[in-house]
Amino acid sequence: MLHDTSLGLRQPSGDRPDLEVYRVHDVRRLNNQSGEDELKPYRSRLKIILDILTAINEEGGKVSKILLYANLSYDRLMKYLKELLEKELIEEKMGEYRLTEKGYKFLEELRRAEKLAEAFGFRF
Repeated sequence: MLHDTSLGLRQPSGDRPDLEVYRVHDVRRLNNQSGEDELKPYRSRLKIILDILTAINEEGGKVSKILLYANLSYDRLMKYLKELLEKELIEEKMGEYRLTEKGYKFLEELRRAEKLAEAFGFRF
């Protein structure tokens, strides 16, 4: 099996020539020659928290809805939810989360900060 090495593809080796192993940067190059335009931008910790709080506020507090909206793994989401509970930004009742008054105010301030950053050409 021949591969175009300009795309970063490598000839498989070992006992299983039908299996191909790619490094992460090789897969990126499959999407775009430079790899830059196809990469998902890094989300800051505050952006993730903003996404979680927004999900709870707009989509409801079920874990499944928050997972989809915030695009996090279950384990990572649980760590963030635990922290938000400890900081009293959210509360949990019967398996659903909702914003506290403090959480709602924090969400409003995060949105303002995000808009300010974007106005100056920065990503939040």
